[in-house]
Amino acid sequence: MLKELLLERIKSIVAEHFDLSYSEVNDSTNLKELGDDLDFEELLMSIEEEFEFEINENLEELIHTPKDIANVVLAGADTDYLVEMFK
Repeated sequence: MLKELLLERIKSIVAEHFDLSYSEVNDSTNLKELGDDLDFEELLMSIEEEFEFEINENLEELIHTPKDIANVVLAGADTDYLVEMFK
């Protein structure tokens, strides 16, 4: 339940950030196709601000979808586990 709520909020942030309707964003939307590298970095900063959570730089290249972001936020500081999960 928590993951679904988190994912819904992340999709809402993505839609707002890229000026899309909520229905245009799904769990597996490729975030890097929605804009350039700067847009992606700004999105991650918005996510970090929203959830008061810092995304480890090593994980940024492994984040491609809203679902990936939800997994990172839920997993917290266990960076080694996350890197293995995303491989």
